[in-house]
Amino acid sequence: MCNGMKKPKEDDFPAPEQYELQEKLAYQFSMNRRTFFGALGSGIAIAFTISNSLGAMLTEGPAAGSARAIEPDGNQLGAWIHIGENGKVTIYTGKAEVGQNIRTSLAQIVAEELNVPFDMIEMVMGDTALTPYDMGTFGSRSIPYMGPQLRKAAATARELLIDMGAEEWKADRSELFIEKGVLRNRKSQQFLNIGQLTKGKELLRPVNDKVAVTPAEQWKICGTSIGKVNGELFVTGKHKYVSDMKLPGMQYGKILRPPAYGATLVSVDSPDCEIATTSAFL
Repeated sequence: MCNGMKKPKEDDFPAPEQYELQEKLAYQFSMNRRTFFGALGSGIAIAFTISNSLGAMLTEGPAAGSARAIEPDGNQLGAWIHIGENGKVTIYTGKAEVGQNIRTSLAQIVAEELNVPFDMIEMVMGDTALTPYDMGTFGSRSIPYMGPQLRKAAATARELLIDMGAEEWKADRSELFIEKGVLRNRKSQQFLNIGQLTKGKELLRPVNDKVAVTPAEQWKICGTSIGKVNGELFVTGKHKYVSDMKLPGMQYGKILRPPAYGATLVSVDSPDCEIATTSAFL
C-alpha cells in the first residue's frame, strides 16, 4: 500500500474559469460510467494503490448539492443547455479545451442558434460528472461532431422558448422571435428576457435531430472573428492544462502491452503497486 498521501487542496486543481458554475471540483466525481479498466483497452495496467480517502472520492459520486447527482441523459435538452434566471446560457460538453479554441467556437455555435449575445454563453467542459458522455477530445472531432450536436440542442431550445412564450402570451408563435437573448412579439411589441421566461428551470424536451438550424448565409456570429475566450491566459502561459497539474502524493498508472502475439505476463519487479490484467489481454 502507498500511504502518507496528503488531502488535495482546492488550489491544486484547475483554474476557476474551467468550472463556471462553481461546482465542486473535479476530484469529486462518480465512476459509474468511467470504469477504469473498461477504458484501458487491451494490455496490462499497472496502477499504484491510492489512499482510502481518495478512493472514496472516486466511488461515492458527486457531493451533496451538486447540480447533477446522476449521469446526464444526452437525449434531453437540459443535459446540454441551461438558461439561468439572469439570462446566462450554460453549455455542457465533454470536450476539453486544450488550446484548439473550442471554448470560443462551440460558444459561437450556440450563440448563433439561440440568438443570444456571445458574452452571455458560459461553457462547462470535460467534467464527466456534469456533462453527457463523450469519447474524449482527439482527432480533430470537436467541431465536426460536437458542433452539430450543440447546434441542434440550441435550435431545439430556441423553438422551446418560442413555444413557452406563445403559451404565456396566448399568442401565435409565428409572431415570436428571439433577438439578443430577448423573446419578442412582432404584433403586440411584448418582450421578455429568456431567463425570465425559463425562470432558471431545467429545459424539458428531447433534442430534435431534425430541427431547422440557421442557414450559413444568415450567420451573424459563426464565421466571424471573435477574440479567444481566456486568450490572455494562453498567451501568458497562465492557463493550466491537465499536464500542468501536480497534486500532493500524486500516483501514476501505465499501460504495458505485450511485445509479441501470444505473450503472457511472467513477473513485474515493482513493489508497492497493484497489477491488473484486462480480459482482452491481446
